[in-house]
Amino acid sequence: MIEVPVLVPPSEWPALGKFIFQSNRTADGRVRCLHGDQGDDERSHVAELAGLPAGEAAFWRAADLCGETLGVIGCEIERSQRRAWIRGPWAVPGPSSASLEAALLNTLERALPEIKRLDAFPSEDDETLVALYRGAGYRRMEVHRVMQAALGDARTATADARIRPARMDDLQHWLPLHHGLFPGSYLSDDDIAAAIRDGPRLVLSAWFDGRPVGYVVAKDDATMDELYVDYLGVDPRARGRGLGRALLLHAIHWGEGRGRRRAALTVRQDRAEALSLYLQCGFKQARAGVHWCKEWTDVAASPPAAS
Repeated sequence: MIEVPVLVPPSEWPALGKFIFQSNRTADGRVRCLHGDQGDDERSHVAELAGLPAGEAAFWRAADLCGETLGVIGCEIERSQRRAWIRGPWAVPGPSSASLEAALLNTLERALPEIKRLDAFPSEDDETLVALYRGAGYRRMEVHRVMQAALGDARTATADARIRPARMDDLQHWLPLHHGLFPGSYLSDDDIAAAIRDGPRLVLSAWFDGRPVGYVVAKDDATMDELYVDYLGVDPRARGRGLGRALLLHAIHWGEGRGRRRAALTVRQDRAEALSLYLQCGFKQARAGVHWCKEWTDVAASPPAAS
């Protein structure tokens, strides 16, 4: 008999790391849910879960009467945007695994009535999760490709006066570009502004013709031991001058200086120019996921609150 999925206290999140790590990989090592991938081993998953702020995530666990974990689902939450990014769900393989994963997803939706948008990124070849999200009323959107490159090789950034640390007044020039390139950005304008002031991320501007025309936002991810490029954009009117490449290489140089072993980023399949740039700079595809989205404007009403 399976217990109803229950909310897991933040102090117990790290204990989910082993189950999530093992359940999120197929027998041949492929990742099932891109958002659930938090490193190459159990240790990295445990460390990432231990470092999540209590108010910015939630996890639910289903167990049998002996207390053995049978399924888990989680999400990262951005309350100011009323949005959440789903991790999983995962269930122990068996005849009832699909129904348990559906129950976990339903539990998450009902427990977050204030959230108006849910995003999920199952692997594009994970038929089980794809069928789950389709059946639950999520809209299929773009394919996103996770790209990685080893750091510490001969690729270096040369001095380039066009690339400068971003300042607060740069935002008025390239935030409209950012909104156009990345609608529904997971970093808010306030997040980016905070990173420019004193946050943990690197924010650089690219200058041309006397004004900022491009930008890169990147973070140093110690848990994953990587530099992660959140966003990279260049005004179409200033493209063809090597600004995107210069921004990317400067971010990579920053990651190398912090001792990271790889760089990573995610690019939409339809962004041919961006994908070409990343391939030229030594990035290779690590995995790919399909973006599935559910907004409560898509249905008659918000999900009912859990009773």
